[in-house]
Amino acid sequence: MTIVAKLPKFVMRIVQAYLLPIRAWLSEQIYADLVARDPTHVLVRLKGKLNFTALEQACSGFHHIDGRGAPPTHSVSCMVRALIVRHVCGWSLRDLEWQIRFNLIVKWFVGYSIYAQGPDHSTLERFEDWASQTVPRAFFDQVLEQVDLAYPEERQLPQIGDTYALRAKAARATLIELIGDICDKMLKALEVADIQRLALVKSAIDEVALFGPPDESSEGRLKASERTVRLEQVVLAAQVCATQVTAALIQPTPLDEATRQIINTWLDHLGKVLADNVMITVIPAPSPPVPPIPDTLPAVEPAAPLANESAAQSIDNPPEVDIDTATHTLQPSIAQPAPDLITVTELSKDKKGSFRLGSTTDPDAT
Repeated sequence: MTIVAKLPKFVMRIVQAYLLPIRAWLSEQIYADLVARDPTHVLVRLKGKLNFTALEQACSGFHHIDGRGAPPTHSVSCMVRALIVRHVCGWSLRDLEWQIRFNLIVKWFVGYSIYAQGPDHSTLERFEDWASQTVPRAFFDQVLEQVDLAYPEERQLPQIGDTYALRAKAARATLIELIGDICDKMLKALEVADIQRLALVKSAIDEVALFGPPDESSEGRLKASERTVRLEQVVLAAQVCATQVTAALIQPTPLDEATRQIINTWLDHLGKVLADNVMITVIPAPSPPVPPIPDTLPAVEPAAPLANESAAQSIDNPPEVDIDTATHTLQPSIAQPAPDLITVTELSKDKKGSFRLGSTTDPDAT
């Protein structure tokens, strides 16, 4: 240490002899003044509210207590508090390293003196990885328990949370898988309620288009053009399925309210998935041309008289003419209208819904 001020030699000898306790005392004085200046700072209030004992005990196994080796440089107490700061402030491990070294209020909260170096980001990462594998719920459970104890009334009030960054215990499904899974669970709910209605619905839908054949290749092996065709098949079949299931809810008699609510929830999920991910375009088919009706009808030639009949009889009693047949031949033929063309296009990523369903296992996680 270089002392800038010129002091008497005997004072410098005393300072050098008691340098460590002097630094510790000076650090405490600076921290005390810092906290007194800003008692409302979030870390100041948090340190007065949060009890770290349970977390320190849960993480005590991070350091080896027995055996050879130097004592740990960074205590479990400091590492626990460092992770609390990381989650409160949303910092990366490199940002946390810098803040602990140069931000005095952070350094005070974590538990280092002003002159201490603090841990680097790799040390913090090792502790975070160890904690996530060894005591994965310790931080969440301990902090939440203390929040509930400190604010018991708040626990009874409605709370709103954003599930954008929620980690669900479910694998993210592809779009084709997601549509098929929703329809499958919708049909299973109908089967529990009324198997006869399910049979009627299945008779009106294309299950192969909706769920694929048993030997269908995985979606990841399909070419882009093949996946486009497959997606269109699934979407159109899912729309038919939704229409049939909606009708089955009330025909021939309405199902019970609980069943209708379950199935309507899946119908809502299907509608959201389609609205968030695809654009369905209906192109009306052109109307077929109508042939013009002639201004004059062609004369119907009378039938020739039979050989054994006289000419007078032929004139007096002309042969009968099948009017219906003659009239029918004069009507213009009207072609049946062609079906409308329906196309399904998957939206680009920037045009898809902001909060899309990820799986049917946890529909609330978007």
